[in-house]
Amino acid sequence: MMFNAKSPLYDELNTLLCEGYRMWEGFGCIPLNEMEKHVVLEQAVSACKTNAHTKEYAAACQCFFLYRKLHHTVDEQPETATLLGDYYFSQFSQFLIPIDSPKLIDLFAEYLKSDTKLAVGGNKAFDMEPYLAFVTSAAEEIGL
Repeated sequence: MMFNAKSPLYDELNTLLCEGYRMWEGFGCIPLNEMEKHVVLEQAVSACKTNAHTKEYAAACQCFFLYRKLHHTVDEQPETATLLGDYYFSQFSQFLIPIDSPKLIDLFAEYLKSDTKLAVGGNKAFDMEPYLAFVTSAAEEIGL
């Protein structure tokens, strides 16, 4: 599936996520750069081989990424990271509902467990490379 600034899916995803991006800036978080706004979406869209739930999967993956990114800032901004993190986790959950895949939920839970262990071990920055690989493998595992 094609994903670029001229595609309808690009516009749909930006519309779905724009309120969260406004909140991100309104809470005074370091602004997201263009890569942070698009790389996860691009990876998720390209990982989906069917048109079933591509939009929901991409939006869920982006919200999960932002949730984890915020978690890594909890020491600097505990209230903001918690409140905004809760928002992104609830959005993530909402986007998963239409996909209706217990397997996908399990995959995200395992990823979260692994990423949390790294954070507890002292990793203060979200590591994008393993997450992008996860986004691809999770889509493949559930047949998106």
